[in-house]
Amino acid sequence: LDDCFVKVTHEAYDKLRALHANYARDGDGRESGEGVDDDTFHDRMFALLLRYKTIHGHGFQAACSPDVFRVLHEMLQVTMECFASPMNTYFARHCSAFGDVDSAFGSVGSFASFKPARGAYEVNPPFVAAVLDEAATWCEALLERAELAKQPLTFVYVMPGWKETRAFATLTASAFLRASVLIAAADHGYCDGASHQRRDPYRQSPYDTCVFVLRTSRAVASDATAFDPVAFDAAVRVAMRVAVPTTAQAKRQNRPQPQPLPTVTTTTAASASASSSSSSSSSS
Repeated sequence: LDDCFVKVTHEAYDKLRALHANYARDGDGRESGEGVDDDTFHDRMFALLLRYKTIHGHGFQAACSPDVFRVLHEMLQVTMECFASPMNTYFARHCSAFGDVDSAFGSVGSFASFKPARGAYEVNPPFVAAVLDEAATWCEALLERAELAKQPLTFVYVMPGWKETRAFATLTASAFLRASVLIAAADHGYCDGASHQRRDPYRQSPYDTCVFVLRTSRAVASDATAFDPVAFDAAVRVAMRVAVPTTAQAKRQNRPQPQPLPTVTTTTAASASASSSSSSSSSS
């Protein structure tokens, strides 16, 4: 039964209820979930939480902090995440791994099948080299298609500073690269992938992070805010630093597990007496 036990904070519960009210379909296929009864909502939420618990991958579900998303929205008009979950998404609409359980909470499915022609998106894949490589290749393909169609398309790609990966090489050499920011691990953190069930929302980044800004020519030309790479660099660094856990939070996260009590051998009076008699007998 413990394997079927899930937890969620009050704040996360309210967030999931709001997402469900906006994006779920009822039994008749209507798009709004406002009329869906509580039992249906709770069943869907349980399936969602259990799915993510089952994969044992909270470390792969970490996300940028709300401060970072505010910077991306204000400076680059980002309005959607390409790798998220209903629990950690900042924007209501997002791509995620499990469309079958996530769609009722705003997911449009996997980024691998997502084909935006225009707009601005944050891309923060799980820190797995193969996934990073595939996502970078897909971003390049979508940008090339949008460039040919003269459409404004922007991706803000967030990844660890793994210079040996194909993703890093692809993005660094991209013809669409407009800015990049490399942030030391000690200077930033992320929203914990399990923040929907924990007291502390932030976790120190284990790696340096690189943020790439990739844009088509039309995206640059139609930018009313006149994107400034220098200002962006400074703003992102400040926003990423907000997610560094406090000393108290770090201590709670790294609290050592209780150690087993030492084994103590006890001797009863009877056994002590028997042992003594045996010893005396041996001596004589």
